Formats: sequence, C-alpha cells, structure tokens
Amino acid sequence: AEVTMGLATHSGSGSRRSGSRTAKDTVLCTLAHAYAVTDCTLTLDDDANLGNRLFGSSDDNFKVRVGALSSFTASQQRELFEVLQQNMAPFYGAHSWKTKMARQKKKESKQTDARFAAVFDTQHANDEKLAAFMQFRFVEEEGEPVVYIYELQVQANYQTQGLGKKLVALAEQQGNRANQALTSAPPLTKVMLTVHKSNERARAFYRRLGFDVDDISPAKSDAEGDDAGYYDYEILSK
Repeated sequence: AEVTMGLATHSGSGSRRSGSRTAKDTVLCTLAHAYAVTDCTLTLDDDANLGNRLFGSSDDNFKVRVGALSSFTASQQRELFEVLQQNMAPFYGAHSWKTKMARQKKKESKQTDARFAAVFDTQHANDEKLAAFMQFRFVEEEGEPVVYIYELQVQANYQTQGLGKKLVALAEQQGNRANQALTSAPPLTKVMLTVHKSNERARAFYRRLGFDVDDISPAKSDAEGDDAGYYDYEILSK
C-alpha cells in the first residue's frame, strides 16, 4: 500500500541552534520570508487552483485548502483531529493518548506557525469530507532553515490513492517557491519529518519518496551512545 494510516507525526525533537547571532538572524529571515511567500501565494491560489495544481484540472473529486487552523471551520477542525486520533492513538497507546498526547497535539495545531493543507472529497453524499491532511512549518534545525512536516494523515477509506504523496509534493513545492524568491538569505535546505519506528508502512512509503534517516535522528546522532535504542521514532529528510 502506498499510503499508511498515520504517515508522520512530530515528536517534539526540537532544534539545537548553533552559530553566530548574524547566522541565526539570516536563518530567521529565511523562515519569515518562507511564511510570507506561502501565505501570499496560498491567498492568491483559491481552493480550486490548489486542487488543480495537485490533482490536475480534470479531477474534480478533491478540493485542497491550505492555511492556519483558524482558517478552517469548527467542523473541519474536528475532522482533522478525529483523523489524527484514529491514525496515531494506536502508536502512542490509549492511556498516553488520553492523558497527554491528545492535549499536546491540539496545542501544537493552534500555534501561530502551524500551516495545514487539507484534502476534501467533494463527491461525498452529504457534504465535503476530509480525506487527508498535512501540518507543516518552516523551522530551524541545526542552524539550517527547513520545511518540517509535523503531521501527514490519510483517512482509512482514502488510502492507496496517492493523497499522501501529493501532500508531500506540496510541502516541497512551497519550499521551492520560497527559495526562488530569496535573494541574500540562506535557502530552505530540505524537507524533514518524524516517523514512529513501529510504523513500517510509513517508513517504506517515505523511502519510496526518497527520504532517508537524517543525521540528527537518534539512530545516527546517538549511534555510539547508550540512548539510541531508547527512542521510538526516526527523523527523516530529503
């Protein structure tokens, strides 16, 4: 299967910032620029244009909406979280999800730098139905500006239709758009994400898309230490 239930979920690994103040300022400039370009182009691209860009003008089955969480209706926000819960709660365990992770995920989703790309099925009998979504951000990792996919989730009924692949392509596309408009600030260097080690289908999916274990993933950064086996996730990049 091409798309798994819960493809990516950010584990809060955090950025280890380094370098001079000037270097940090230029990276922050890149991140601010990436958000400005993204928000501007997505404002100009209405839902239909975004759908055409991802799925082709001949496919009217899906509509794409991109923006901060507040740009979605209350009903759509509930759908986003329901899909996240259905896909990811099994990986965290029922107790951990209920007592900690559900609250943490909701808090993350409301942060001002979070952007969502949601795919809706326009052919659903009653109303538009959420088929898949991605949460992405522009962040600093190890002194470099990157596109970080925090969440990539596909509804069970819509798996193996290429939706996850197209959303990853959208993240890459937004990074490339930002880079094309940059002049002196450093470019976004890669797309990154976190995946559970136990999610074998997701790991295989990302390998097919060209992702590999990043140097800051515990498997590599702590390879000679005693803690590498402690972590239940990998950090991938492309």
